[in-house]
Amino acid sequence: MTTKETIANANSKGLILDYYSTPSNNQYSFGRKSDFDLRKALNVIKNDPVVKGAMITMVDKVMETPWQLVGRDKRSRKSELEKKLRDLRFSKLLRKIVFNLVLYGNCFVEVVKQGGKVTDLNVLETINTDIKCKDNGDVTSYIQTVGKGTSKNPITWNPERIVHFKLSEITTNVWGEVDLQSVYDTILIKDAVREWIRWFFQTNQARGFYNIKSANREKVKDFLANLKANEVDKSKPVIAQGEIVYQLLRNFGDETKTLNDLLLWLDNQILALLNVPPIAMGFPDMSGRSNSVEQFRSLNIRVNSFHEIIEDYVTYDLFPKIGFEKVELEFGAIDDMTLKSKMEVVTLMRNANFTNEAIEEWLNEQNIFFKTKKLFEEPMEMENDKVQGEFAPSRMRKGEGEPNKQKDEVSTRDDQLVKNSVDKITMETDQWRKY
Repeated sequence: MTTKETIANANSKGLILDYYSTPSNNQYSFGRKSDFDLRKALNVIKNDPVVKGAMITMVDKVMETPWQLVGRDKRSRKSELEKKLRDLRFSKLLRKIVFNLVLYGNCFVEVVKQGGKVTDLNVLETINTDIKCKDNGDVTSYIQTVGKGTSKNPITWNPERIVHFKLSEITTNVWGEVDLQSVYDTILIKDAVREWIRWFFQTNQARGFYNIKSANREKVKDFLANLKANEVDKSKPVIAQGEIVYQLLRNFGDETKTLNDLLLWLDNQILALLNVPPIAMGFPDMSGRSNSVEQFRSLNIRVNSFHEIIEDYVTYDLFPKIGFEKVELEFGAIDDMTLKSKMEVVTLMRNANFTNEAIEEWLNEQNIFFKTKKLFEEPMEMENDKVQGEFAPSRMRKGEGEPNKQKDEVSTRDDQLVKNSVDKITMETDQWRKY
């Protein structure tokens, strides 16, 4: 006698790093969120111009490249999806996705459906979003407990209604890594230096040590009150009773270069994390054109990584959830130099008599595409082309018995002079006969 055995096939039996939870009452625990407060990341871009400028530069560079939809077969309904994405303002959505990926390393896109039709695509606030999942990382729901949601009655989405984009996915954790965390301490140091410089120019003084000799409590209190008022009104003199000895705890007056070097180092640390070269931010580079080209090449590598990540999530997660499983998203060539070099390859392929279909296939593999359906025109027939090959005059055969006219052979300099003299006399004689 045989019995049937039911086996539950889970996506993974591995557990999330540093996360071991046991489900109870069908309520699963939250995925391991970064210990870095995402609100700090949001405050960083509000306060630091280098961070915000680098983020905008990276987003602009990613969105600079055109994208297209590619159908896997004739039943892909690509034209229908193109119209749908225009109505949903998909390009604007992509820009928000890239901003969230650079800032938080995570982005949640909500698929809004009414009557079975997709009516909108919204980017959720990453700070307020949490993920409920099983021990092996299978997501059960996405929730928010702000606004209308409370801890007892949160706003909940099924996994079919949310697409979770992750920029740096290192472990099996349901959350992506927050890259900005590694540079946060650097930004705090920069904020401290900037705060000191602002205070220095506001008060026109360095931080010092006051030693008031033979002073009682009332005199010290009056002196401190007058000193604080002096910080607000720079024209007000400092008045004190008794002998005062003042010493600087640290004098930055002669160390301006040290502060500048420190701030420059901090900015380079920030740009290194965000993978944005200084020259792309408008900072002058004195190392020459070749180094600038290499810096932009490094930036293009990072941008290409963004493209691959977004292509994967949009093609295999977003499009299927809005009803288009057979359409792929593809970004084009990154920069003009790459496009120029690839078009030179096209010229070589044309000269080597590759078919138009083969060249178009190669261009698609290189993510170079155009809106026109007919990419190549038939080559124009030139007048000289009509007499090429066996029909050219130089290739025509002589008639039967027709000898080839031989040129006079001249081998020495003396023979050449004699021949030229004879030719000249003959020409002059012919001209004289005309008269």
